[in-house]
Amino acid sequence: MPFFILGNPRSGTSMFRLMLNAHSKITVPPESGFALWFVDKYSNIEFNQEIYLQFINDLFIAKKFETWELDSEKVLQLINKEKPSSYQSIIELV
Repeated sequence: MPFFILGNPRSGTSMFRLMLNAHSKITVPPESGFALWFVDKYSNIEFNQEIYLQFINDLFIAKKFETWELDSEKVLQLINKEKPSSYQSIIELV
């Protein structure tokens, strides 16, 4: 089940993320605000192949997302396989 770590800059959230990542069953990616940045654009639309491609393009040019070191083709393959129908479900896939 996804969870989110929220905190102010310089408050220890990066250290907390690293501590959680030390657990063998938890992976917490680096900071990125894309889930909030794209909510207005993608939350109330009907998802289809064109929207998936647009989302991937937006995602991979988003500030700080490159620190996640994901392959855009693999993310797109997963999205095409799962065919998310909501903003929440596409964010959970990422």
